Amino acid sequence: MKKKKRKLQLPKLQIPTRKPRTVGVAPGTLVFRGEQQMETPVVERTVYNQEEYRTRTILDNELNPKHPEGTILWYDLRGLHQVEIIERFGKAFGLHPLAM
Repeated sequence: MKKKKRKLQLPKLQIPTRKPRTVGVAPGTLVFRGEQQMETPVVERTVYNQEEYRTRTILDNELNPKHPEGTILWYDLRGLHQVEIIERFGKAFGLHPLAM
């Protein structure tokens, strides 16, 4: 008896019918493509080391890469739909636009 060869069936690809908003935009331009999850963005700044842990909510104009020596600095950005905040964050920390 011969075995029947089964054809591998791949799922059909769905081609998007509308153009993404990012077509034609310059490289390094920040564009939010998700769904807005919150009304107002929140930025939390945490500074910690082995002895202490401090966190507080800050305004986006308080972004500061400086922190006490021997500590670790962590920013938690929530509300990425406002790309202006992300741009200010990148400038404050000297991040290249293509890395954002």
